Amino acid sequence: MKKTESMAIQASRAMKAAVKKAIARQWQAGLPIHVVKDGKIVHLRPELTTAAREIRRIYRSMGAQS
Repeated sequence: MKKTESMAIQASRAMKAAVKKAIARQWQAGLPIHVVKDGKIVHLRPELTTAAREIRRIYRSMGAQS
């Protein structure tokens, strides 16, 4: 990281990396992931192939917001 980056930028990057790692661990363990979509809690199960695409789409949209 550059020295000129603000603490907020560093914290944001660290949080995104931690979320990505946590999602990967849940998925590898075969556990569902719970996200908020359109104001509702959505349960994504790893055994559903469309769920993997959905979590990637949601994660990408989270990255675009910051």
